[in-house]
Amino acid sequence: SHFMPNSQQPWNTLTKAGNPTKSKEINSLIKAVKRKEVRDLGAPSKADRALTLDEHEQALRIMDTYEDERKRYLYAAIAKFQHHMIGRMDDSCHTFRRHLLQSEQYPFVLTIQMRWSKNVCEERDAPVQIILASMNSLHCVHLALGVYLELFIGRGEDAGSPYLFNCAECNNSPATMNRKTREFIEKDVFGHRNFVRQKAGHIGSHSIRKRGTTRARESGIKKDHVDYRSRWKKLARLTTLVYPDAEVAAVLCHGGPCEYAIKEGSNISNEWIISHVTQNINRVYGQGVATVLGKAILWAVFAEDCAITIPEQMKRIKFICHMNT
Repeated sequence: SHFMPNSQQPWNTLTKAGNPTKSKEINSLIKAVKRKEVRDLGAPSKADRALTLDEHEQALRIMDTYEDERKRYLYAAIAKFQHHMIGRMDDSCHTFRRHLLQSEQYPFVLTIQMRWSKNVCEERDAPVQIILASMNSLHCVHLALGVYLELFIGRGEDAGSPYLFNCAECNNSPATMNRKTREFIEKDVFGHRNFVRQKAGHIGSHSIRKRGTTRARESGIKKDHVDYRSRWKKLARLTTLVYPDAEVAAVLCHGGPCEYAIKEGSNISNEWIISHVTQNINRVYGQGVATVLGKAILWAVFAEDCAITIPEQMKRIKFICHMNT
């Protein structure tokens, strides 16, 4: 009906004029087809199903096995960000880096605006949303973003890009980034020899978004609050409501949400972190974001149980830290 000149007019069966998608006969046929589909009488569904918890864990671990740093850090960061924000892959790749900020109300939290979402038609449809750190380092968005940004900005791969996710190969094109990330996830991750499907049904990059929705609903979160987080309904216009967004963000943190904090007496300060851990992030995103992400990186460098592989060049931080103390 998008191309119909009289799209608002009902279908007239006598004159054969108006909008045919409003025809009673056509709508009855569509309804009958949908009924057949739900009864498993039609063609197999091509829609992506949600990943199971085990499949999601498998996918993240497989991403960390690749030697290619784009796959291990960049694409993995996009996938973790997508899950945490319950967004489409396209939404994530079109996120502007200027919208990633430190929360004024909660200094250990990051905030973001996703303006490319399907149902974002006005500025007020894109609320400022929370990004929380996770107790499970495999799923932690703060850690994934910190490692990716510090590494890629340091190599000059941001190339002055206005987007949060970019590499030299994508040349500031979010469409290219979206395509390459989808291909990697669907072919190299879900098609990996060690990836074991837990049930039937098609899975793709959209399965990550559906996994976020499923986890939130299984945790007892109200549907309206999940819709708020995923920017699915106009409830997103209630931009002063912090609680619904934070509530969903918290359950999407595997192991629970956490705050990376500096130990007392460690002789480490925010200024030290900015100077020695996230100097590249500080140059592009400022001190607030650099401090929040730097604490996550610093923890990962020293933690024996960190679930992701830290780049070799970041391990020098441990030596510098020992020199400082």
